[in-house]
Amino acid sequence: MRRFFCTVILMSISLTFSFGKGPNRPNSDNFTNGLKCIEQQDYENAYTYFVNEYSANPKSGYALYWIGYIRMLYSEYGRSLEAYTKAISLLPPKDTPYLQSAYAGRSSVYLNLGDTARALADLNTGIKVDPSNVAMYSDRAEIYFAQKKYAQADDEYKKMIKLNPGSLTAYMGLGRNLKEKGKYEEAIKQFNYVISLDENYSDAYAFRADAYNQMKKYDEATSDIISTFLLKDDQIKAVRLMIRLDNEAKQMLVSKMKAEMVKSPDKVVWPFYIGEVIESTFDYKGAIPYYDKALSLDFSPSFSRRLSYCYRSLAAYDEAMKYNDLTIRLDSSKYDELVSKAFLYAGKGDLKSAISTMDEYVKKRPDRSYSYRERAMVKMYNKQYEDALEDLDLAVTLAPKSMRCYYCRARIYDMLGKKDKAEADYKKVLELDPERNRSSETYYTLALLGKKDEAEKVMSDFYKDDQDLEEKSNVYYNKACFYSLVGKTDEAIENLKKSLENGWRDFSHIGYDPDLENIRELPKFKELIKEYKAKLQEELKEVKKIKSNVNIEEQLKLKEVEKKENEL
Repeated sequence: MRRFFCTVILMSISLTFSFGKGPNRPNSDNFTNGLKCIEQQDYENAYTYFVNEYSANPKSGYALYWIGYIRMLYSEYGRSLEAYTKAISLLPPKDTPYLQSAYAGRSSVYLNLGDTARALADLNTGIKVDPSNVAMYSDRAEIYFAQKKYAQADDEYKKMIKLNPGSLTAYMGLGRNLKEKGKYEEAIKQFNYVISLDENYSDAYAFRADAYNQMKKYDEATSDIISTFLLKDDQIKAVRLMIRLDNEAKQMLVSKMKAEMVKSPDKVVWPFYIGEVIESTFDYKGAIPYYDKALSLDFSPSFSRRLSYCYRSLAAYDEAMKYNDLTIRLDSSKYDELVSKAFLYAGKGDLKSAISTMDEYVKKRPDRSYSYRERAMVKMYNKQYEDALEDLDLAVTLAPKSMRCYYCRARIYDMLGKKDKAEADYKKVLELDPERNRSSETYYTLALLGKKDEAEKVMSDFYKDDQDLEEKSNVYYNKACFYSLVGKTDEAIENLKKSLENGWRDFSHIGYDPDLENIRELPKFKELIKEYKAKLQEELKEVKKIKSNVNIEEQLKLKEVEKKENEL
């Protein structure tokens, strides 16, 4: 049974008005101080000021607008929706910037709730309030793009250009649509035009790099990625692209970045991104020296986190734990590192410490379904089924649409012999995935309900596109678990072997994963584990030869001195 993280993509809105005074806008201390906090991104204090403003003036659409905005930032969509709706009814019709932004904000909430129709309706109304606002057309184009309605998205971008002939966003949108339709040459011409308008616009290079990559013009693609990073170190589009380049292109990119590292030896971006590219090829040992170089240039938790992950992937748990602890010391607010620490303990076979660490995490994040679900997983591995079930009840309550939570609870019910309850949760998993394509939990569930042929077809479909495969060791491991569950022991052993061949080294997990129960006593299984445990010992000897250039304790002392100086 694999663990995974769910990513939620939020639609961003940009405020279409200044913080200055306008018609009938409040000028009270609470409202003024709230705006100052917004400018400083101090949303907690801003929220308090706006709530106080609303308490003093219950008809203040302005206060409600900001309450809705802040609640949206914190993913409190129900309360945000309520606040925005009230704000729209109370804001003066003549204050079009605020009214229009309220419609844009509510549209964003609807979009996060999956209600595209209402999101579009609010954007349509917002545009009627002020047809000259370019940002609203851009938001509407984004929805059309997500729906793959490229012609309609193009119409929005053309309207933007009519209102603002120099709109880089609009020209970029037209280029992106061409790229998505496979018209790479035309897309490149569009991005060239954007660069002619602004040669420092980094997104244009990143998107052009993607188009070149699709055409397998790797020299041009990698050069554009370098150009992107020279303009903007943290260009997300370029980072995502470099991770999914073909290996031939990755080698070319690494060579070019090494040349940049020679030219700018003190610039941390180059060793860090070299490390990321090498890590993306699953060469964790090769990535470590570059992350270490990055850490020596900038003693940052971002780099210690990557080092911890690489060492963990190599099953070098002591080194992984060292860098995990360092990450927590450098940024104690990153509570999720405690989860990583818990599973490092589990990797070492210390389930008692793993549970204790998850207890600490739950205290930090008591309102998250994920907290209880992950603690339940560790408890399950330790055969504390009743305790695990209690955590999963909480997890389901906090996330009633989580397939993962229902699936995990069903497995616990199965282990406790509560078949009726297990079947009800399995059926809930399938109910949440009617298309049978959302998660690996679907094919596991079908298998456990006895629908083995359908389960195998769903699994095959799930992994049919090589471009969408995760790390191969994970894929083969999941397949091994599946075939073990359905009783196809030869296929299970074969896929477990492929997983080990591709780098899987978490033998503790193999030892307590209930999915492998059907093959664990087989001679072939035992021989395979013995063979690869011996290989691991040889691999760890090589890993121990890696020497760090960073004196951690010395750097921590320097950090402490720097902190005290800043406080003075």
